[in-house]
Amino acid sequence: MNGFLPIAATLALAPAALADVHVVDASGAGEFLDIADAVVSAIDGDTVLVRAGLYAAPVTLDGTAITIVGTPGATVEIAEQLVVRGSSADQTVVLSGLTFLDGFLLENCQGPIRMQDCAALRSIPNPPSWGFTSPHECGIGLSRQEVRSCDHVAFTACELQGDHGILGGSDGTPGEHALLVDQSRVLVFDTDLWGGDGGDGLWGLHGGAYGGAGGDGLHITAGASEIICDDLRATGGLGATTDLMFLVFPGCDGLPVRGRGLSALDRPDVGLEAPALIAGDDLATFRIIGPAGRLAVLQSNPSAAYRPLGVVAGPLLIGSPVRFTVHGPIPATGQLDVPVTGIDPFTAEDAVSLHFQALVFDVPRRLLTEPRHVTFVHRSL
Repeated sequence: MNGFLPIAATLALAPAALADVHVVDASGAGEFLDIADAVVSAIDGDTVLVRAGLYAAPVTLDGTAITIVGTPGATVEIAEQLVVRGSSADQTVVLSGLTFLDGFLLENCQGPIRMQDCAALRSIPNPPSWGFTSPHECGIGLSRQEVRSCDHVAFTACELQGDHGILGGSDGTPGEHALLVDQSRVLVFDTDLWGGDGGDGLWGLHGGAYGGAGGDGLHITAGASEIICDDLRATGGLGATTDLMFLVFPGCDGLPVRGRGLSALDRPDVGLEAPALIAGDDLATFRIIGPAGRLAVLQSNPSAAYRPLGVVAGPLLIGSPVRFTVHGPIPATGQLDVPVTGIDPFTAEDAVSLHFQALVFDVPRRLLTEPRHVTFVHRSL
């Protein structure tokens, strides 16, 4: 079967997915002017739909299950560090289509956290070098993007950057890590990580100075972590070597990945591309990528939790109820386009959040793509 996938049938199996949607628009055309106010008003399961703009107020999700999704094609920037903490095992947080100007902190979360199509850009200089007794040493830097003590975090199609170090006093400051993981279970799919470059040193009264070390792309602390990646593109930042005046001791280069606990999936290229938002009964296209001639199955699931099934199969979304729709075989191009129709039974105050994953039968193996989150809203939004 290679036809239309009616989302209405999926929703009939998952009525609990129906929840409220809150529109945020910095220009005043929405229900809220700022994301933070919408988060305070939302309850578990709600969706916060954010239109283009720069949002200055700090955003904190504390023990709640909310989807925050930027309007596709719009630039949605969050100026202060976003914090997600304290979610229980049955609470899912989704962050989609957002740009973080001061990073994010995900901490002490038992429930799934899904981040897709997000970016963390270099924007705020590192603090001065005081406090770094040896800013040139390898792996010394900090990070504005941190995952600490979380059980189910997944990054899909994200771009995360560590800030560059700066010239400070006499010693340069270290570049920041693009992503720091501490005692957590994390999936990373189709994601770019760039560590920041170290800051230049300047000769001082002690007769010399240190250049800052480069930040790591992915920095895994000594705490036990499990990280599964597929198509991870990580780059360490450069240690500073420039001699601005006299003697400067060069900083260590950052590494693409530092620390233990990383496993890369070993399999043919498979993937799933899907829109983040479908309005009304609009027609959308999901693209399943895999070896030509193989059968593909698309599953939808209200849960974002996953269970690793090895370095070949990949992680499986777990939860109930699940709907499977058979498609295929995958054509010679290695890409199977599946038309998907949304539905428009809601009022403008309702939304549905579902997670999709494709299963490709590469006999005798079964290959699982990355999960993709899709929000369904009223066509007026």
